[in-house]
Amino acid sequence: LRRVAEKRGLGVLRDATPEEYVDIVEQQADSGNCVAVVLVDQGFLSQRFVSCVDAEAANFGQTVFLRVSADECGFCDADVIPIMLVYRNGQLKHNLVRVVDQFADPRNFEQQDVGRLLKKFLLK
Repeated sequence: LRRVAEKRGLGVLRDATPEEYVDIVEQQADSGNCVAVVLVDQGFLSQRFVSCVDAEAANFGQTVFLRVSADECGFCDADVIPIMLVYRNGQLKHNLVRVVDQFADPRNFEQQDVGRLLKKFLLK
């Protein structure tokens, strides 16, 4: 079952351009699946967060995970990165600007912290 989900892009983190991300959100609009878009830069917090998302993605077989360059989307302010956008049925449900601020210690979070965050926002 997990391999079928992976073939459909579910439960795995993949790279996307801004154009691809918009298309994927539209394609998934009627599927009942979530789309979690992580906008990142090359900074430490972005790379750490996206690494944890990558490790946790397999636990969310009903979610398409996309890593998108914040620069390509026009986000130049490093103070707001990483951002996680959660779409369900084609609608933006959560816009988590500087998502690491959701953690007790935004500079020292662990994979299990990210897992709890994903459960909180993806399983609603």
